[in-house]
Amino acid sequence: MRIFFCCLLSLISTSCLAKNYYVTVEELVKELTSAKYRKVLTINPWMARETYRANDIKIIRCTSKKGEDHELANSPAIEMRITDTNGKRVVLYFDTVEMKDSVIYGWTSRIFRTTNKGIPVGAIRKIEVQNGHKNYHYAEDQ
Repeated sequence: MRIFFCCLLSLISTSCLAKNYYVTVEELVKELTSAKYRKVLTINPWMARETYRANDIKIIRCTSKKGEDHELANSPAIEMRITDTNGKRVVLYFDTVEMKDSVIYGWTSRIFRTTNKGIPVGAIRKIEVQNGHKNYHYAEDQ
């Protein structure tokens, strides 16, 4: 019985982990250069409605650790982790990301609606995206 519970706990914990995918800097720049921005209405985990400006990117083209191509649907729950050339990491919500003068900006927090100071495109070493499984969704997806 103890082995059964250990196996069950292991299965549950590994299935809840968010899977990381990778986006090239070139692909992100291409997507953000052609992106339009719109006002969106979201519902947060506390069922409150919020509006903010979001990019209109529908599909994020990315690759797995094994190099397999994937398409990840953009949503308020998608997180993007940028690692710069100094090894510093910044986590942003993908739908809030925009590029101005070759610098990437986006929200680091939905609660406080804080924007990062900006990451120059030339200083980006790695971009990871994942579904953070946070209970945020667009109101029109109901």
